[in-house]
Amino acid sequence: MKLILKALALACLLTPLSAQAETRIPWLNGCTVWPLGCNFAWNQWGTDFSNSNWASNWATDQSDLTTMYNDGVRVVRWWVFTDFGSSPTWSGTGNGSTCTGLPAGWAANMVTAANWASAKGMKFYFCFSSFDMGNTANTGWAHDDVISNATTRNSFINNAVVPICQALKGNQGVFGYDIINEPEWIIQSSDNGGATSGYRQNSLANLQAYVKAMATAIHANADQPCSVGSASLKWNGKDYNFWQGLGLDFFDAHFYDWMVPYYDPTTVAPSTLTWYKTGSPDAGKPIFVGESISTPNSQYTGATSGIAGNANAQQALAIAVMNNGYSGILPWAWTDSANNCQASITPSWGNFITAYPNVVAVQCPSGSATSTITPTRSSTPSSTANATFSSTITPSVTASPSRTATPSSTVNATFSSTITPSASSSPSRTATPSSTANASFSSTTTLSSTPTASRTASASSTATSTVTSGPSSTDSATPSPSSTATASRTASASSTATSTVTSGPSSTDSATPTASPTASSTGTTGASPTETSTPSASPSPTASSTSTLSASPSPSSTASGSPTSTASATPSFSSTATAALSFTASATLTATPSATATSSALASFTASPTSAAPTASGAPRILKVVPLPNPGPGELRLQLSAPADRLELRIYSTGYTLIGAWTLQGSWPQGWGQALLPSSLLAKLPEGLSYLRIRASRGTASGAWVGTPLFKR
Repeated sequence: MKLILKALALACLLTPLSAQAETRIPWLNGCTVWPLGCNFAWNQWGTDFSNSNWASNWATDQSDLTTMYNDGVRVVRWWVFTDFGSSPTWSGTGNGSTCTGLPAGWAANMVTAANWASAKGMKFYFCFSSFDMGNTANTGWAHDDVISNATTRNSFINNAVVPICQALKGNQGVFGYDIINEPEWIIQSSDNGGATSGYRQNSLANLQAYVKAMATAIHANADQPCSVGSASLKWNGKDYNFWQGLGLDFFDAHFYDWMVPYYDPTTVAPSTLTWYKTGSPDAGKPIFVGESISTPNSQYTGATSGIAGNANAQQALAIAVMNNGYSGILPWAWTDSANNCQASITPSWGNFITAYPNVVAVQCPSGSATSTITPTRSSTPSSTANATFSSTITPSVTASPSRTATPSSTVNATFSSTITPSASSSPSRTATPSSTANASFSSTTTLSSTPTASRTASASSTATSTVTSGPSSTDSATPSPSSTATASRTASASSTATSTVTSGPSSTDSATPTASPTASSTGTTGASPTETSTPSASPSPTASSTSTLSASPSPSSTASGSPTSTASATPSFSSTATAALSFTASATLTATPSATATSSALASFTASPTSAAPTASGAPRILKVVPLPNPGPGELRLQLSAPADRLELRIYSTGYTLIGAWTLQGSWPQGWGQALLPSSLLAKLPEGLSYLRIRASRGTASGAWVGTPLFKR
């Protein structure tokens, strides 16, 4: 039996980018979403949130939404207003009248629906308006001058849109807002719009003014993102660039089979769209498919294989757009009898969630924990601090400079770093630590010394590195040890700090130090205990600090320094905390990212948080997976970003049905390794083509799922 990698067209459909995560849409609190769902799009045209029959309508909605959820729908696009005939409320029936507000109970009923969705694990993508407002068949009302008349527009925004945004601000049952559905159908042909017969036409400039004003109001009153439900990629960056620079948070393009082959999101990559490219104010923003083919197994005629004729065509279409760089998909529509998606998303969405659970799940930053730290000192007592920690980059500096002495030198050292200083002189402060703490310190150290002898020292170098990450805590300390030393001293220092390293002492001595400081992390400190003592020890106080950061990624680097100098001096030292390390040294700088930091300072303590800071995942990621031809048991070759102790495997048929799941325990190193497939898996593996999904874990940290085709013969 052999497992061999086949170059099959279906492979790209069923395997997400293994070296690069799917593109996601920014949402609340730094979290991101990959919307998988459908269009509702309404229960009762234009009156879904009215108090009129709300109880019975909402009971029907809940039943439909529960079925959607059970079928794998996680985001639902729901129209708030349609053609402006039934809602919102107006001062008159025709253009020129102004919006006076919302029907009774409207915003409260939307909150009820959103709260229910949040508790269920769903989200609504609320659509505020549609090209239907321009339909000349509408009799008895016309309010599409919200597009062309600033007074009407402002009344609609202030009296209908703003109250809804304010009522739903921060509500986790709301994914975002669609400003207008398919506006291209009411843009005049002279502006290259869709200019559909039977609809009043508008200039592109007026539509853009409407979109920009709506986006501005949404941003001022809501914290969920907004977009425009563009009718096609044709107007959304492919042939024309209608919606660039208007304040949209992401882009939304609809897709139906008439758009094949020119505007097919399975073949047209977002990176080819005009607004996406470098130099655009929207460069790199995500785009998703806000409406798509209801039954792609029979309706899709594009070039991407594995969709047409497939019983799980919706899943295949979703995988194709995901692998092409799109950020989600919502087929049309649950309540449209002519183009209904209910049957086609079952079991496609359930299978997609099984295969890509991390894609569909809301992904959030590791969180901000606040910890209280109470260091104990032997001199002037303790301080309480909140620590915030950032991630890690370790530049390594080697210097062998020499400078001629003058009696005084000043070093301004600002460094952002997790630090645990230690002092070797009498006024030492010793802290009681415990932690792998994520802390954030800023300190400025000012050294001032007046030597009575001369030493050789020198240098001038600048190193800059920055990293940002996590949780928070602060410690404050302004130690002022002062000491007198007579005789020679030998100092050794090793320092780690992330952020900015700039050199700059001015001093004249005769000495030749050789130092390799290492920098990593970012932070802030600030309490102010003071200690004073006169040590009789011959060496002047030497300080070093250490802290361990939890961050991902965690490359590593080391540095050590043993500068030596001989001096007869009466130095006095003082230090204050701020953010960025600066010292003078002529040196060669090399930077290597690292996750642990050591840093020198004037006094010493270790932080001991009373509440645990979050740890970085350190999750091993599978960078590549290759099934090897093998006359014996099936073998996989894996390239891992970090060591792993567990592999999870799932095998799927060509119909995307789960055949079985297995977990392998063992030890796999960083880099290339191998894994033998268990005999129970091989026994279940069907002849011919199937698909493997695999992810690596270490402890409780798991990497992303990746996939590859398998072929058994």
